[in-house]
Amino acid sequence: MTAEQIRLLLKSYFETITVQTGGEGPKAAHYDIRQPLRLMALRHCLHMCKQIEQLLEDEEHLKAHRWLGFVQGVLWMAGVFSINDMRKHNKS
Repeated sequence: MTAEQIRLLLKSYFETITVQTGGEGPKAAHYDIRQPLRLMALRHCLHMCKQIEQLLEDEEHLKAHRWLGFVQGVLWMAGVFSINDMRKHNKS
């Protein structure tokens, strides 16, 4: 994927995750027993999406791809997208 394709995908993921979290914003991961694990993981993915954009700006493409893979793994685990959905995302 090109940097521009990743940016478009991140924008889509950010919007989807924002809806899934009830509008709660990005937050770096830290364990909080009061938060359900799914919500905490999705909020961390919002944070990671912003960081991936910076990695692309800094031309750290390999790291950006690894982080995108992590975000996609969480989205699958949280039931937001299926593996087939994300396979299509990666090909577009």
